[in-house]
Amino acid sequence: MKINQVSPSVASTYTTPVAKTQEEATKVNDTKDVAVVYEHSNNNEELGGLYTASATYAAKQTTYDQRVADALGLDKTEKATFKKVWSFLRNDMGLTKKQAAGVCGNIYAESHFAADNAQDSSYPGDHNSDYKYKVKDGIGYGLLQWTYHSRKRGLKDMASDMEKSVSDVDVQLAYFKKEMTSDFKKPWNKIKEATTVKASCDIFLEDIEMPAELNYKTRESYANTIYNCVK
Repeated sequence: MKINQVSPSVASTYTTPVAKTQEEATKVNDTKDVAVVYEHSNNNEELGGLYTASATYAAKQTTYDQRVADALGLDKTEKATFKKVWSFLRNDMGLTKKQAAGVCGNIYAESHFAADNAQDSSYPGDHNSDYKYKVKDGIGYGLLQWTYHSRKRGLKDMASDMEKSVSDVDVQLAYFKKEMTSDFKKPWNKIKEATTVKASCDIFLEDIEMPAELNYKTRESYANTIYNCVK
């Protein structure tokens, strides 16, 4: 097997890491080229490495968001939204994979990661661009299916502040973050202490989403499916 050392800029052409150490890299398949990617400090000392298959081999691998999309039947837009939500929960909100999977299981149950979804029999399907957003109509809307008038008002105000539509994913994530750091700070902190997918999923269901039906098993199943695709 050929081992190549490449720069981080070149590494961006590789899509799927397959090993974290050189020893692991050699176990991938001795008929495949493997690139060794190092980050360097100013004095060129090796700080660590990421080992990934060559571009030809890596291109054949399935990315985590595609695995989730395949497992849950997400369309192209929903797949892109899931990827953005996942990055947001992991990087901006500081959740572990298990915690993020628990939250995402709930989001999928609510909206299938369709930010323009209106939860009403008058609006079938995942995407409802014909829905006219109203604060007091009692219709759940968006990724979290915001329904109560004060929460829908908050989402509308966030959209106005950002000069974007209420269906915009960035608007909804910004409002989500605002809620989790204010009105829902206590349950959110409980989620950040959760050590299992189930615990994170159930806390979000009970204390943040609070739907009429507490369908634990269904949401836990979605959450576990997501976790198994990203772990």
